[in-house]
Amino acid sequence: MIKTSYDAKSYWEKRLTEKFDLQGVGYLSYPPSYNTWLYRAKERCLKLALQQINKMPFERIVCDIGCGTGYFTKWYKDYGVKSYYGLDISPTSIKQLGKTYPSFHFHTWTLGQHKPAPVPKSDIVHCFDVIYHVTDDDMFGRSLTQIRTMLKPGGLALITDLYGEADMSSSDHVKQRSITTWKNALTKAKLKLISAIPMYTFLNRPVGYEPPIARKILFRLARYPAVLYYLDGLFLKLGLIRPSMHLLVVKKT
Repeated sequence: MIKTSYDAKSYWEKRLTEKFDLQGVGYLSYPPSYNTWLYRAKERCLKLALQQINKMPFERIVCDIGCGTGYFTKWYKDYGVKSYYGLDISPTSIKQLGKTYPSFHFHTWTLGQHKPAPVPKSDIVHCFDVIYHVTDDDMFGRSLTQIRTMLKPGGLALITDLYGEADMSSSDHVKQRSITTWKNALTKAKLKLISAIPMYTFLNRPVGYEPPIARKILFRLARYPAVLYYLDGLFLKLGLIRPSMHLLVVKKT
């Protein structure tokens, strides 16, 4: 278990209070255009995953853990979701999104803590860019158990993480877990991995580089986010590069 001084609630509340936009939930060091293309890559992967399993959100109950500034809130609304429940550690997120989407349901809640989520059983649990911020290993295991509890029988969880060869920690608020760690944790939580879909490489820190080098490379490439978006789409489709992020499609067994 990694011991850190990371206070998740204070960290994310401060970020979203200062920047309630894609920079607030994405890369603070890069311009809005970069984060816009980054989120388009996430959206592209999400749509691909749901199309592959024939489970688009129309008339379904969706729980979004880490709804943040509402990028995917709007996405699910546009796809005709039946009911949407947004959960976030930040009160600012919940307050702002509650005003924007009065017909949806929003609650302040922290994944991995002992308090049950105030949501009904869902067809889809959306958990993008959250679980690798759960740096405590006990909370990580508890998070997967909670996600299972939120799902209907046969329901699907959509979770993003590196899903690489080894566990990695690039900062005190990030712990990305390996294929082995994930397989063991999913088995323990009685969840089944359906697929691991590559999300991007160029639009994120290159896997295998030390952080200072990776930051330098990313900083230079970030001037051309649209180019990176299309390069990711092409190279990942052809299997020519190693992804720096995956979308894990997980089913309640």
